[in-house]
Amino acid sequence: MSYREVEVPSLGGFLLVAGSEEALAPCRAVQNTVLVDDLDGLHALPAEHGGKIVEIVEYVEHTV
Repeated sequence: MSYREVEVPSLGGFLLVAGSEEALAPCRAVQNTVLVDDLDGLHALPAEHGGKIVEIVEYVEHTV
């Protein structure tokens, strides 16, 4: 899958994030990733725990 100038292919149990230094800059601070069933009500979750949503990705096309 790709979003803007970042590509995110899966390799077994890993997601690889590829792109230029500039494109990867927002990703470098990521320390954890959470998989969820759906996004309904998710916007309030980070604030409830002292966090914030940095960037909302509206659409990502998944390919295999």
